[in-house]
Amino acid sequence: MLLSVLCLAILAQGGWASTGNAFSHQSPHIIGGEIVQEREFPGLGSLTLMGTHYCAVCILNSEWAFTTAASMTFPKDAYKVVVGTNHLDNGGTVHELSEMILHEDYNISDSWINNIALLKVNGTETKFHRVRPTESLLNPPIQFGEGLAPVSLPQNGQTYPVGTSGLMAGWGQIEFLGPVVNDLRKIAMTVSDHKKCEEAYAPIGKHVYSNQICAESGVDRHGPLFGDGADPMFVDGTVIGIASWERGANALGYPVVMTKISDYIDWINEHMSSYD
Repeated sequence: MLLSVLCLAILAQGGWASTGNAFSHQSPHIIGGEIVQEREFPGLGSLTLMGTHYCAVCILNSEWAFTTAASMTFPKDAYKVVVGTNHLDNGGTVHELSEMILHEDYNISDSWINNIALLKVNGTETKFHRVRPTESLLNPPIQFGEGLAPVSLPQNGQTYPVGTSGLMAGWGQIEFLGPVVNDLRKIAMTVSDHKKCEEAYAPIGKHVYSNQICAESGVDRHGPLFGDGADPMFVDGTVIGIASWERGANALGYPVVMTKISDYIDWINEHMSSYD
């Protein structure tokens, strides 16, 4: 699985996987990796679609989270955000969406460029079992405490050199065509050479832009898959990217392409402040 801090994803048609919903309205998953310790990623949440885990979300504050635009192809009432738990079948709080804001220049036909979306949450249901709420009590928005905190964001325009090590986490599949998992998992990833990443995808007509960042596990068939859309990659606790798209089931030589969060700090702040 790939690392997610409250983020979202897509899986692809014809061997393509895209974190969000770019190709087939599905999500990539993390293959390999290990179960996450409690409170290890307190800013990570699950985006559910009609009661089932769909993508990851990253918590920004008590009202806002972000994910991939590709994950947000249905009306906002179809989604809920689950936070405060590593386990999809136990614990946490469930929140409805009051707003969803897709990047104005998001383009699924052009290598999923600008694949990011903001989510504003309500305080609504407070418990759930197997992702479906069991109570419906009006609450304030997200309340932080032990095991629940905002993610750390990079500096505006910050870059990460080739070989930078990090972790990716999420609830996606751990085997091809398998079910999504109940327990949050993580996998070690390293930042890939941007030029080599672009060269890998150029023969199949895909471009890797400067506002995207590539990463790979270094192990064939290990990385994000269905259910891992928008899984975040953390470097020293900071979210540097969220899983956007890839080719195949994490084939060696085809890195995961992520939305580079440091290029969207101004966009995030401007859109959140417009609702103050």
